[in-house]
Amino acid sequence: GLSHPHTRSAMKTLLSALLAAAALSGCQLVPSEFVSVEARAIVVDDAEGRLSNLTEDDVDLTGYGAHVAVMTSVVDVVGGIDQREFEDSDTPELNVGLRKRLFDVAIVQGYVEGVLRYGFDLDTQEVSEDYFGYSAGFGALIDLGESLFLNARVMYDSTSIDVGPEDVDVDGLIGTIGIGLRF
Repeated sequence: GLSHPHTRSAMKTLLSALLAAAALSGCQLVPSEFVSVEARAIVVDDAEGRLSNLTEDDVDLTGYGAHVAVMTSVVDVVGGIDQREFEDSDTPELNVGLRKRLFDVAIVQGYVEGVLRYGFDLDTQEVSEDYFGYSAGFGALIDLGESLFLNARVMYDSTSIDVGPEDVDVDGLIGTIGIGLRF
């Protein structure tokens, strides 16, 4: 949970990285669009962690959801809701974070992003518990039209899950693809 020393350390590291990204705002112009809405899915998964005595070290991690970003000239505030599945157990998950756009070349905006995640009532065959996680990585927003964009991300994803007598970390790289609209 949130009181676990590993989780507190990860939160401090993530928040420090996000504050550093916000401080490096550069001379980016205020965006003409202020809000974006996006549908996103996990398309690549390299997560590992033993969820029970019945599972292997590789965890089949899938997910999809809807996300919103409030865009500013310094940093974007991102959030959303996902349906995550760890092996055969699925759960709704809320997430909130910051995205710092670093460069804008032709139709591509590169960025770094950090997200805190909270999932509800995940059934691990041992117990059914809420969980905490975070994701941090980079991506690119690719313009497909005046308001339409593609979002491709590579993130280090870590989740601390209570599987009975102990907590297990499920972590690894994930790739997501999203399509959205800017307003």
